[in-house]
Amino acid sequence: MKKFFEKIKLATKFWSFWALLMLQMVLLVNVLFKIVKGETNIIDYIWVAMIGVIVLVELFLIDAIFRVNKIELEKSQVNGMIASMNDALVAYDDQFKITLVNEALETLCGINRKDLLGKKITPEMNSDPKYMILTKILFPSLSPEMSRLSAETNPSKIQIKMFKPREFILELITTRVENQYDHSFGFVKIIKDRTRENQLMKSKSDFITIVAHQLRTPLTGATWGAEVLYKKELGDINPNQEKILKQTLATLSDMSNTINELLKAASIEDGKFGYNFALGDIMEIINEVLTSLVVRAQEKNIKFVVYPPDFVVPKFVMDKEKIKMAINNIVDNAIKYNVVNGEVGIKIEQVKNKPFIKISVSDTGIGINEKEFELIFEKFYRSPTVMKSHTNGIGLGLYIVKNIIQNHGGQIWLESIEQRGTTFHFVLPTDPNYIPPQAKSNQTL
Repeated sequence: MKKFFEKIKLATKFWSFWALLMLQMVLLVNVLFKIVKGETNIIDYIWVAMIGVIVLVELFLIDAIFRVNKIELEKSQVNGMIASMNDALVAYDDQFKITLVNEALETLCGINRKDLLGKKITPEMNSDPKYMILTKILFPSLSPEMSRLSAETNPSKIQIKMFKPREFILELITTRVENQYDHSFGFVKIIKDRTRENQLMKSKSDFITIVAHQLRTPLTGATWGAEVLYKKELGDINPNQEKILKQTLATLSDMSNTINELLKAASIEDGKFGYNFALGDIMEIINEVLTSLVVRAQEKNIKFVVYPPDFVVPKFVMDKEKIKMAINNIVDNAIKYNVVNGEVGIKIEQVKNKPFIKISVSDTGIGINEKEFELIFEKFYRSPTVMKSHTNGIGLGLYIVKNIIQNHGGQIWLESIEQRGTTFHFVLPTDPNYIPPQAKSNQTL
């Protein structure tokens, strides 16, 4: 009832409502007057029927006014949001006729909306300097460089790069919109300009690469000098000197590992963390990793427990060195953040009804807070809990691991309970068709 009175209140603002109401009152008064005088006839019954029709028309008009007003309000809100967006936006129908643009798109493409609305964009317009940017936005395959950032779903995400009229790196988010009444459809694209962001990232990556390379030379010299003294090639040393040199070599080794991780992270950002795919044996890789880390585990009296798989683990396409690096990093963390007399478990399972295998590495260590599960794979992130007991490290290991797993077409995640331990799970495809195209481009079988 409240909604009905709201509709009536809205309808009173329109003259058509009052016109119908006045006509209804005139007819009603006329019929009542005749009823009082006892002079009613068939015409009067027709007037009564007309009054009923007018009432129905009024109700329809009230509802229509309310609906139109609601649509206009929503349209106004949408237009306000679109106008205030920092990202460019363009909407077009299935014939690539432009139906909506915002100010940010006008600025990006350098075209006035009056020249765009209602205009059909075709691939041939890519040669026209005026429409060159917009054409590549609507037809990403025309761009010199294009990479898919998501699966071919709705919405889809693509990144394109162009060099004319100037260098652009644009992220395109495309959503297919269907009209539920006539089933016609169109598209809405949100365009995020990543040019400046990518330039800053490249500058930072270049800086890290230069600094890391510059540190390598003096670090190599310092390590060589310490090793010469530690091996007593220049003469005997006393126990205290031997102890200090051993600690120095361990510190230099940590520094070398840090530099290597910085260079790997920079290579990932530059897209130069190359992959060399070939058939590999995952069980063999796991055994090699455990063998190389057994001495480290013995220092804390940590036991390795490998659960034999209940199926024949097939060889499959992978970059053996990269996968070994990823597994080594996960197992090394399981040792580093474990307790004395702890345990590291490795389990290999087959994913049901899918061409994937699942590998799990568990520990009995300090654990990770659930709030940090998403952050743990971010670059340079280190858990506050971990930093209290392990001050060394720059938080790049799991970032590199995630990149390796994803570029094999897999996924990685974790489960953890604080003070109880952590389990890292990751899946790898046994079918090479699941390897992403950008990583697979240099595959050698």
